[in-house]
Amino acid sequence: MNLAASRGRSAAHGLAALPDQVFLASIATAYVVATLWLGRLLTFYFDECDFLARNLGNPIDWLRPHNEHWVTVAFPFYKAVQLLAGTGSYAPYLLLLATTQIFMATGVYRLLLPRSRWFAIFAFTLLLFLGSGWENQFWAFQVGFVLATGFGAWALVAADRERALVTALLLLASAASSDLGLAFIPAAAIVIGRKRGLRSEEHTSELQSRQYIV
Repeated sequence: MNLAASRGRSAAHGLAALPDQVFLASIATAYVVATLWLGRLLTFYFDECDFLARNLGNPIDWLRPHNEHWVTVAFPFYKAVQLLAGTGSYAPYLLLLATTQIFMATGVYRLLLPRSRWFAIFAFTLLLFLGSGWENQFWAFQVGFVLATGFGAWALVAADRERALVTALLLLASAASSDLGLAFIPAAAIVIGRKRGLRSEEHTSELQSRQYIV
């Protein structure tokens, strides 16, 4: 039993020593395969007709909202797949959606990584296999919402690193994918304000220490 326990611990240590990229790539690959297999019988539905009918050469289609959502960034992604793959199969559209999901989940992973490696990996996995979020997994029209969340998550990563220009551009891309992106603007402001507050406290503490030494 001791030998088995020792081997189990060695295996666990060996697994934990693997680079995060191995975990993320394995999880993402399993997710893409599962998505394409489970969605193999799906086809276009409802709101997708709006994106399919738009024209990349028409400036109005770039600026025209879908319902209340600004979709200038989301629409060309969807349209590019239509131009490259046509509408004979839904699989390329599911692959686009899966790619944007991985982009979004990776942003959340990078945001959480400084706090906890394993929680960041768990969050990455949860976002890809969230059963209650099935629409974001199998309805390609949701690419706008997923992109908005993905750009927003990466904007928070940039804000945490105090990269103001990158943060602003990512927030703009998030808002231009879906109105959901507007929620990330105050979130980024909070992150930036917190970072500046911490830096101010460190500066004050340093001044006090110097005064004490003097």
